[in-house]
Amino acid sequence: MNALPSGYRIGTRVNIDVLNAEQQLFAAQRDLAKARYETILQGLRLKAAAGALTETDLVAVNALLASNIQQEMPAVPAMPAAAIPNPTKTRIQ
Repeated sequence: MNALPSGYRIGTRVNIDVLNAEQQLFAAQRDLAKARYETILQGLRLKAAAGALTETDLVAVNALLASNIQQEMPAVPAMPAAAIPNPTKTRIQ
């Protein structure tokens, strides 16, 4: 607990918080993509089991997946300047 105030003062704690937030963001995006994929797949399986799966269904799913790829490719957020190590400060003389 004593390291938190000094960590905030020198900036290392902020960097860790940023990295944790980015990790949570990417995990949430991964989980969302996985849930969407599973929903689409289960819908196709249900239609196939009922004998109602058609080529039109597959074309629609293909178009949906292609549009999702283009829309959901997030740019990796840039690291704040505080998170980028300064080589002049970290050099051992």
